[in-house]
Amino acid sequence: YAVIGTGSRGTYHLKHWKNIDNSQCIAICDISDEALKKALPEAPGKPQTDKDYREVLSRKDIDAVQIATPLYTHFPITKDSLLAGKHVFCEKSLVFKADEVHALRALVAERPKQVMQVGLQRRYSEFYQTAKQMIAKGMIGDVTHMYAQWNRNPGWVFKKTAWRLFKEYSGGLTAELASHQIDVADWMFGSHPEFVVGVGGIDYWKDGRTVYDNIQLIFKYPK
Repeated sequence: YAVIGTGSRGTYHLKHWKNIDNSQCIAICDISDEALKKALPEAPGKPQTDKDYREVLSRKDIDAVQIATPLYTHFPITKDSLLAGKHVFCEKSLVFKADEVHALRALVAERPKQVMQVGLQRRYSEFYQTAKQMIAKGMIGDVTHMYAQWNRNPGWVFKKTAWRLFKEYSGGLTAELASHQIDVADWMFGSHPEFVVGVGGIDYWKDGRTVYDNIQLIFKYPK
């Protein structure tokens, strides 16, 4: 396998790959020399380093890729990976624009022998899995509401992940953070929301960002 994107999340995953003994990391890829340098000691074995993900995808000895790049690059890299015949694990949010959802679904449907998985970490938590089992068994009655919060101080500030602050590259707080909680709600309720209302604004961080620094959302589910 290869890891494409070796920033904080990609490097974090590499540490866990060390515990999987039936796999071999043979390539890591990032456009940043600094990111590659920091990730290499965390990678199992001695993988080759590349700066162009297309070079990685051209290798016949790679079966699967893990994608942990900024959100706006997810779809093109995932698309190219599937077309190259690779199994794909891509971090959330899986796509950046609405029309990419339909294109990716069609692409995956055409390739039933390839695995396409999205990284939403709550799905792997024993705590959330236990809560889901309790709901399914009726142990806590009918679940009619779910409240979710995510509070950060100082929040998103200008640093190496500044791409998250601009609409051209980021889905903002909803895509980058609330996606976890929306997925949990879908999972627990067993359905998708019918509509959403929300408010938000750039009320505190007057630093040139174009995504909101706070949001409040209400989702309506079928039941």
